[in-house]
Amino acid sequence: MATYILGAGGHAKVVYDAAAACGVHIDGLAVADTRCAGFNNIRVISEDDIVTGDRIILGIGDNRIRTLLFNELKMIKAEVLTIIHPEAWVSPNASLGEGSVVLAGAIVNHSAAIGKACIINTRAVVEHDCIVEHGAHISPGAVLCGGVHVGTESWIGASSVVRENISIGRNCIIGAGSAVVKNVPDGTKGAGVPFRNL
Repeated sequence: MATYILGAGGHAKVVYDAAAACGVHIDGLAVADTRCAGFNNIRVISEDDIVTGDRIILGIGDNRIRTLLFNELKMIKAEVLTIIHPEAWVSPNASLGEGSVVLAGAIVNHSAAIGKACIINTRAVVEHDCIVEHGAHISPGAVLCGGVHVGTESWIGASSVVRENISIGRNCIIGAGSAVVKNVPDGTKGAGVPFRNL
């Protein structure tokens, strides 16, 4: 049984460091194109070579692709690991879905529910009673105040703040530095203070 990071880009590098900090030995990087240079002299394999019983850590930043690959991995019964950096805080009263990563300095507070294949990035804050659905990404320094709901595969940009009890729909893009003070429908893309559609 081997442990691979799926991906070899910038996000995969950060995930590699988080896994190493957790004491997880990485046997290789699994990628779509094996001509990829990788990093840290880690062996590169084709993602097609992943077999039942392998352990996988998701290192893909793109929400749609990460969710798609997670579903494919589950079909071949690969074990998809959940990684919590030792310098992150996840409340024992929060839930964290399979294949999600919580990176250094992030906080996930009481009664928050994080779905599968999510990214809670460096120094992001997910406050009490938030729901972050499958495949979403809370970027570095973003803050979800209490009771926020983030839909499937939505992306909350770096240093954005979402006011308490706001609902953000599926497949939304909230640009960096936004202040979200009203509910956001599915598929919305925008930015600003206050947040506006683009």
